[in-house]
Amino acid sequence: MSVSKSCDCYQRNILIKPNSVISNFAYQRYFQYSSLTFKNETMNYESHQSPFSKAVLTSVFVGISVTLLCLIYNMIFRESTGYRPADFINVSSLIFAVNLVFLVIGLIYFFFLRAFKKGDVVFEILFGLLIIFCAWRAAHAHMQNPTLTSEFRTLLIGVIIIMGIGIELVPLLFHNKKFEDAVL
Repeated sequence: MSVSKSCDCYQRNILIKPNSVISNFAYQRYFQYSSLTFKNETMNYESHQSPFSKAVLTSVFVGISVTLLCLIYNMIFRESTGYRPADFINVSSLIFAVNLVFLVIGLIYFFFLRAFKKGDVVFEILFGLLIIFCAWRAAHAHMQNPTLTSEFRTLLIGVIIIMGIGIELVPLLFHNKKFEDAVL
């Protein structure tokens, strides 16, 4: 059975095309519970993330982004300074450590949201202080070769600062509706 003319299905914005094989009735029943619209070619759906999954997924997304930034910083730093030792900071340690740290950060952030009334503020202040402390300690790091110590410190402090900015972005992105709709 075919439909001989174009018509809009009731309350659905679905365009029935001429000479369609699907009958009007079957077409309406098939899309009765769907929120698909063919005119706009978009699909509207509601994503109901739990606070736990939202915190962890936001943190993991930021961790992947920070990993890429750390790898780019590492590459540019090593090329511009000629610093070659890769005992502590190398590609594999950046990939695994940064992503693992951000997974744990997501768990900690969820805990802060549950444990404190203003968990976002407590999280940002505590981790802001922790980042400053880590950067301060990294400024006093020593290696066996004194000529490489300065370059190692600069590389380590850069990675800590990039990770710190990412950690501070987790609460901001957690509450951003556009981020949730586009990414999560």
